[in-house]
Amino acid sequence: MSTSQGEAHHFVVADFDGPMAVLDALAYVKAARASAVPAALEISQAGRGAHVWVFLTGAVPAATARTVGTVLLREAMVLRGSMDLRSYDRLFPNQDVLPEGGFGNLIAAPLQGRRRKDGLTTFLDLGTLEPHADQWAFLSTLDRLTPGDAEHIARQAKQAVTGADIATMSRSAATQVHPPLPPVVHAEAGAGLSIDARQLTPAALATFKHAAAMANPKFYELQRLRKSTWDTPRFIQGYDLTLDDRLILPRGLRHTIATIVEHAGSRLAVTDVRNSGTEIDTAFTAELTGKQANAVGALLAHDDGILVAPPGSGKTVMACAVIAERNTSTLVLVDRKALADQWRTRIQQFLGIKPGQLGGGRRKLTGTVDIALLPSLARHDDIATLTQGYRHVIVDECHHLGAAAYEYSVKRIAAQFWLGLTATPTRRDGLGQLVTWQLGPVRHTLTDEEHGTLAAAMHTDAGPSSNAVHPRDHLPARRRRPGRARRTRRGPPKAGPRRAPQHPDRR
Repeated sequence: MSTSQGEAHHFVVADFDGPMAVLDALAYVKAARASAVPAALEISQAGRGAHVWVFLTGAVPAATARTVGTVLLREAMVLRGSMDLRSYDRLFPNQDVLPEGGFGNLIAAPLQGRRRKDGLTTFLDLGTLEPHADQWAFLSTLDRLTPGDAEHIARQAKQAVTGADIATMSRSAATQVHPPLPPVVHAEAGAGLSIDARQLTPAALATFKHAAAMANPKFYELQRLRKSTWDTPRFIQGYDLTLDDRLILPRGLRHTIATIVEHAGSRLAVTDVRNSGTEIDTAFTAELTGKQANAVGALLAHDDGILVAPPGSGKTVMACAVIAERNTSTLVLVDRKALADQWRTRIQQFLGIKPGQLGGGRRKLTGTVDIALLPSLARHDDIATLTQGYRHVIVDECHHLGAAAYEYSVKRIAAQFWLGLTATPTRRDGLGQLVTWQLGPVRHTLTDEEHGTLAAAMHTDAGPSSNAVHPRDHLPARRRRPGRARRTRRGPPKAGPRRAPQHPDRR
């Protein structure tokens, strides 16, 4: 074992805070005992929190110590479903690779002189939850974990599973009591999937919370760079827990939760309270190509989902066809004015509707088919009320929903139908799962095939209609900037391929 002095640890401690701190700590102690890990419970210096210490007979790397703590936390969460995932951020050592010249975040040491007089910072008897009469005698008899046992636990540990990787209910090995779910789990589908947490078992509550979480790429990047991870959570939470004990999950997890519940032998009964919208009178005036028609059909088969298509495939045209088929009030969300201008033109061209717009110098919405700029929408406090008349929402360039302000806005819209459009579904910052939480999974992918290849020939219609819409068919005329003279080419043309002009729909 080769570690620097700052990365070698003789203990691992979990910090619990809040009104349920002692109950959470006791669940952690129970998980430790089930794994044959000796643990000591200490009351914090404020008296409102608790620490659970595991001491070792020799030094181990910070990563090994944290793995032991993480394993026990995961078991404790299954035992006590009400524990928050932020508990993962309250371990010491607080990161696998510590900053140069320091110990990272610190935790108050036990047995602080003045506070001991009030029974604080002392180790508690698990039978009475009162301080041991002789603290030093207790510590002298407390077993310690050997480095070999710590390494064994770390090797056997499974990585904390979150997000889309969760398919079944968690089951704790620290207890023989495994209560089943009720035959029917009731939920409401609105802006999110709302479930009364009181009808869930602790294991189900912990499972659903982990399903609505993802590893935070920023945490691991800071750790890799040996920088402090203070105030950077290990997991990004996509769920909310209200004061009346309702668990609010992202709408895109509805089918995942239903599958988990079914595997547990129960059924998810969902009451639909989403926006009903209004019927609109419109018709799609163009004709799609074969590939576009297939994509539209795949999207209409689901309430939500993402269309991945390369620039030039006509995403705006296909989205207009979806609007006509849904035949309900629709809000199109974009992130910049240029896209709003393009959408306004295409909606008038292909649907015969003059849309309203919020943002980009406009403030009038019609309630039929409208456009909203996400930066403008994010500045409104009444997003739920503002959007309650729309049953269908389309998010163009939907990979931008990973931005915190945009996600905050979209998660408050209770529309029934959702469609995301993008050419680049993978975000460089690793936050792509935030997009699918709100819009659902990728439902269809169009590929960009080169003309003259076998793949392109297989997708070519035998008798294309003269009215079929291709992105180049409505390419706007190129205009010169005012005041600039036309440039003439001198000499022979340069060799090399020429790039075709880019159409606004070819994003």
